[in-house]
Amino acid sequence: MIDFAAIRRLIDWANAYDPSLLQSEDDVETKFVIPFFQLLGYPEDCRRGKYPVNTYQSGRPGRKQEVDQIYFSVSETDKQNADTALVLVEAKKQGRSLEDAIFQAEHYGEQIKPLFLVVTDGHYLKILRRHPHHSDEIVFNNPVQQLRNRDEMTKVYNQLQFETVKKVKEQAIDDLTHAQYVTIMRLLDRHSDIQAELAKGDFEPSTNQDGRQLTVVKPKVAITCELPIVFEEGNCNIMFSNILLRGLICHLSHTEILADLMIGLGTPPGWGTRSFLRKTEQNTFDAHLGQTSVLLSKDEAEELCDAVDEVCREYKNILIETTNALETWDFQPVSMENERGFELLSVEQWLWNLMKRFAHEFDYDNGNSDWHIFDSHSWGIRVSQKDGPDHVVILPRFGNIFSPSTQVDLIYIDCITYLHLYRNTPITSIFQDVGPHGIWTARYTKKWIEQRFIPKVLSYYSVSKPSKGGTNTGFSIIRRFPLFKPSQKQLLTVLQGAIQDYSTKEDIPLAEINEPCQFSFYLHQIQSLAHYYHSYGTYNIPALLLRPYYAAFTELARCADPMEVDLHYLRENLGAVRVRTEQADEDDNLPRLSTYSDMMSFLEIQVARISKADYENCKVVDYLSCAFITIAEQGTFHIQQSQINTAKEALYPLLEQCRFFQHFIDPIIFPHLGY
Repeated sequence: MIDFAAIRRLIDWANAYDPSLLQSEDDVETKFVIPFFQLLGYPEDCRRGKYPVNTYQSGRPGRKQEVDQIYFSVSETDKQNADTALVLVEAKKQGRSLEDAIFQAEHYGEQIKPLFLVVTDGHYLKILRRHPHHSDEIVFNNPVQQLRNRDEMTKVYNQLQFETVKKVKEQAIDDLTHAQYVTIMRLLDRHSDIQAELAKGDFEPSTNQDGRQLTVVKPKVAITCELPIVFEEGNCNIMFSNILLRGLICHLSHTEILADLMIGLGTPPGWGTRSFLRKTEQNTFDAHLGQTSVLLSKDEAEELCDAVDEVCREYKNILIETTNALETWDFQPVSMENERGFELLSVEQWLWNLMKRFAHEFDYDNGNSDWHIFDSHSWGIRVSQKDGPDHVVILPRFGNIFSPSTQVDLIYIDCITYLHLYRNTPITSIFQDVGPHGIWTARYTKKWIEQRFIPKVLSYYSVSKPSKGGTNTGFSIIRRFPLFKPSQKQLLTVLQGAIQDYSTKEDIPLAEINEPCQFSFYLHQIQSLAHYYHSYGTYNIPALLLRPYYAAFTELARCADPMEVDLHYLRENLGAVRVRTEQADEDDNLPRLSTYSDMMSFLEIQVARISKADYENCKVVDYLSCAFITIAEQGTFHIQQSQINTAKEALYPLLEQCRFFQHFIDPIIFPHLGY
């Protein structure tokens, strides 16, 4: 099991560590290396300082060679040798070349045979995992301050923790090249008796959850997952029972779980719907898991998919439950340094300055009015209960490339994560305090800012919107404008000029649709879903999601008067579907797409085809969606409400998938979009 308390201690140590105190190489060893490895669980008896390398070079003349620090799996001095060496550390004073230290560590490593090489000057850290038949794997290669990042520290801990490295050393066998592995897999396919013998080392299947820790074990695959709490990220480790892969740990961060594992859930490995899995010509599977690639048999790939499904369903449910509880679906997620939040709205700089000033003046220690609810020591605006948890934290973001330099984006930061992590709130009661009298949701916070907070600030300071050309910075606006009591109409005018709304809106709620043309917005969403799959490197969509969609909108299309429909555009898209589905023009059984009636017959064929298919190419979904959009927007319909309702029901699963992608995966895959 992952020791979350140990990781937290490491992060706390990294936050307190000050590299400016290092003056010498000895300082690097005593103030960084030794404390770091102590927190990773390495016993002091297993450490040897200034370890002589010439133990392995007897009779060789020259300068005495020593390893700065080396850690063994055993404490007995007479057993500390190449068979028990775990980690070799070379420490250098800042200013010395780390490249030289890496070369030196690699030279020593050839003789001592450790699993890991560590090179550091206390400011920068490089960790290498050694492999016999291919180049070293880089575990960490960053400034030491990056260890303050939970994800980075977890990855290092999972690789370098003492018991883990000791176990890997004990079970270590030479890695095999890809070609050798493929050969062995072919041989195993022909010899069931050998497969049965290897299977004796399979895991014992089980599923267990202890707090945030979810463990799913299949005979050939085991996944240990730290589930997210609200917006506190999770991670997972994947291991295999195969003797060729035993000891290998594939670590995936929160980002990698969302970007790689969430797509194609519930589908078998051979469909091409999983972005992390590719079938090879040898009928095996290349699995890309985090920073590690492994070759799996068909059975291993199937069990991996089953285990991923169990973990990801729970992972996804937590994210959806969180988003529902905090009402953040309509707001774009954003990351700011170590904070995660959501864009609520944007205000002009002069208005933000007034809001901040008001919060400082109405600190909860300065009075007892209904507005004395702020913690003035916060960098942003923190609305708090004096003797209880925060209602909400609102942080400013300056200099967004999508807004003018005079505007400040207001970012909603959830308070539940901190409430749970630092006050030991039970997971079962995590959302009980959400509400107007407890922790505020994003939607409630936005409404409070617009309808109560900003009007109160403007009224309190008696200001109107600065005139064109007037200064919008600092508090000079208080001096530039006469004091007056603004009316509600004047306040509304100020709000309209000073606020930019960031929440996403749709033309009409899906439940309220009663005309086919109103489906346009949602059909464009389905079209974008096909684009998402393609962008994620997954070219097929499970047919199960598409069958009701094809059937319902083909039925709507049959009820349309085509007089206003662009038949040329429709023919182009359906022709592209014909080509993509390998339905040749010379097939006499297929309509020629000359008339609207031909096109409806062709759509009926697609409905029949998808009912028997396992998956659909995302390009075909794109072209058919274009056809449905054209008909919905341009056609005149004679249709019953029951047909409209059937079309709504068909869209819900696809839209739910699309919404999850937009909210959680897009900001990872497309960070350049400014999420």
